[in-house]
This record gives sequence, structure tokens and C-alpha cells, in this order.
Amino acid sequence: MLATCTLAHVQDPLRVCKEIKRVIQIGGEIVILLPTDPGFFNLLTKKFFTYPKINRISRYPVDLIYALNHRNSINNLLSIIKYIFNDNQLKLYFMPFFIKSVNFNLLCVVKVKVQTE
Repeated sequence: MLATCTLAHVQDPLRVCKEIKRVIQIGGEIVILLPTDPGFFNLLTKKFFTYPKINRISRYPVDLIYALNHRNSINNLLSIIKYIFNDNQLKLYFMPFFIKSVNFNLLCVVKVKVQTE
């Protein structure tokens, strides 16, 4: 199963993670891609690249758009994922700099190999 930046947008990420765990088979793998919002490098990248583009095409302020769409921060999502999949093999990868920090990367890839129900 692959989820790309989905958990940052859902209303109830705890419920979504519980459902993922419920439906995935033992031995199955889950890969969850999370934006490192509001990490420093993520915010810096948005300020210089993403925000100007959005401001040119949108009538709404970019901060409002992100506030409404990115409901869940990376740290909260990682806490939920670690809680739900605590009894399974969990690996975190950070990109593009591979430093284990949400502040100095754009993405966090969470890989879970389900070993128990």
C-alpha cells in the first residue's frame, strides 16, 4: 500500500491509520509519504518557490490555502503512526538530505512491514 501526502489532509488521521492497519495483511508493506510541513526547509522552499506561484493564480492568500489543506503537522502524524504501528517494523527515511530531521528535509517516507495484527 502506498499513501502519498494523504495524511496531511485528512480530518482524522488516527482513524485512517487504524483502518490501514486493519486492512493490511500480515507480511504486507505500507509506504507513507509525509510532507515535512511546517519544517524549516519546507517553509523556506514554499516561500521562495511555491507561494509566489500560488499567489499569481489564486484569489485567496496562500497561507489560508495551506491552513485549510494541510491540517496535520509532520510531528503529530509521526506520533500517530508510531502509536498505531508500534508493534511492527517501522523505518523512517528523510529526503532529500537524509538527515533525520523534519526541519532540514522536504519529505519523510515511513515504511512499515506489518508483522502482527
